[in-house]
Amino acid sequence: MTASGNLLRNCVLFGRLLRALGVAVTPAQMADLATSLHYIDLDNRQDFKSSLAVLLVKRREQYALFEAAFELFWQAHN
Repeated sequence: MTASGNLLRNCVLFGRLLRALGVAVTPAQMADLATSLHYIDLDNRQDFKSSLAVLLVKRREQYALFEAAFELFWQAHN
């Protein structure tokens, strides 16, 4: 995954999607995600995915939902 001008926008949209699916994503989590983009290896999809999961998913039972949403959302935004 490579950085683009739309990466932050797409991350915000992904956070909104998760929220709509019932994952309690907070503005503070999104701010942390925006800051962390500078430190994530965006060329490594698994690192990107893992970083987003750590930042946005706080309940173990929501991880499967995150996984499915990630694959669908980011496949469309590659």
